[in-house]
Amino acid sequence: MEEIKGKEIFMNPYVVQMDKFADSLKHLSRTFLKLEGYKGTFTKEELEDMFEKVTDKVCKNCENKESCLGENRVRTYQAMHEILCAAAEYGAELNVELKRKLKKQCILAPRFLRETLEVFENAKEILLWNNRMVQNREGYAGQLTSFARLIQYTTRELDAGIFADDHMEKRLKTRLKKAGVRMLSAVFYMTPKGKYEIHLTVKTNKGQIISARELAKLVSGCVGKEMSPGRGERPVIGEEY
Repeated sequence: MEEIKGKEIFMNPYVVQMDKFADSLKHLSRTFLKLEGYKGTFTKEELEDMFEKVTDKVCKNCENKESCLGENRVRTYQAMHEILCAAAEYGAELNVELKRKLKKQCILAPRFLRETLEVFENAKEILLWNNRMVQNREGYAGQLTSFARLIQYTTRELDAGIFADDHMEKRLKTRLKKAGVRMLSAVFYMTPKGKYEIHLTVKTNKGQIISARELAKLVSGCVGKEMSPGRGERPVIGEEY
């Protein structure tokens, strides 16, 4: 289904509302697509947050805290980063050389390694979850766009079949009024298959009711052809539109 280009002007209020609804769906779809997209790696801020979490747990009471988080902070950060890179590529089973290097640098190496891997796994789960959300959101956006296009095509088909019949509208209004029925609006429509339809918005006077079949008989008498209630219509019309 191709994109409908250009904005048409519709006169029928029902068609206008349908077209506005389609526009709203397309706007919502574009909004979904503008939200945060896929992320393949962690941001600098996320890495800093992970570093803070690890050092808060491991280095808090360590005798080398001032040195490792002071003048050697970059080296400590690099150690965590190397663990993350290795874990991302090989999983939790890190190579012996990396473990030996960490042990020379950190007196709490086993705990530093354990906490870093735990923080990494938690962050990775969040990253994967967010990416799944992005995938779902993009899927919804595509469905909304397709639905909006379907509504637009239906709207244009509907508008093409709607026509004005002021004389018949006045005649219907007068006839229904005599029967205690107030007509708010009438839409005359010819389907693509040539079926004649009249869509009425009506209600009865206070304290009265009328069946849909009785109403159809009144309409039939006005238009000179047999009319029947549409499928799914209320069987009885009362005081509300």
